[in-house]
Amino acid sequence: MDHASGVTVVLTAADHAVASWMLLAFVVTFVLTRLITRLIRAGRGPFGNVEVGGTHVHHEVYGIMAMLVSGAVEFAYRPQTPGAQILGALFGAGAALTLDEFALWLHLEDVYWAREGRKSVDAVFVAAAAGLFLLIGGNPFSTRTARATWPSVSPSASTCCCAWARSSRARPLSGSSACSCRSWP
Repeated sequence: MDHASGVTVVLTAADHAVASWMLLAFVVTFVLTRLITRLIRAGRGPFGNVEVGGTHVHHEVYGIMAMLVSGAVEFAYRPQTPGAQILGALFGAGAALTLDEFALWLHLEDVYWAREGRKSVDAVFVAAAAGLFLLIGGNPFSTRTARATWPSVSPSASTCCCAWARSSRARPLSGSSACSCRSWP
């Protein structure tokens, strides 16, 4: 217990097992997807673009299908261990595949390798931060948890985002300063 703020945080593996698998699958899938797309672009390895009837099928399509299937099965059957963890991992992998092509949704054109494609990486970082928030026990739907968690997490999250933005020379998604930093790089 943190006596200064009166906040008690209790974390157990059972409470966060699904979030752990979801976040792990998200990060691993994103890294592997970026690696595979680089290999495809370089013409190396056993991988290649998928085409159906002459139309390129983007990997976000598989991500959307994975999220739809895992969500439908979760809502319909509410499986226990290990089913819930498997569905969490499938959802995380699907989210990574989908968010890796976020810039495609935003611009409605294939900008994966263009400067605008960086927005996909930004979206993945935001989603990973949200996953970490869930993993540490954050619950934006509980007024008790929200009052205890948001004030202590927000400044730290804001500081981390600003430090990342300064170090990576990233630009805010909206074009105006989305960061609470006093001086945007």
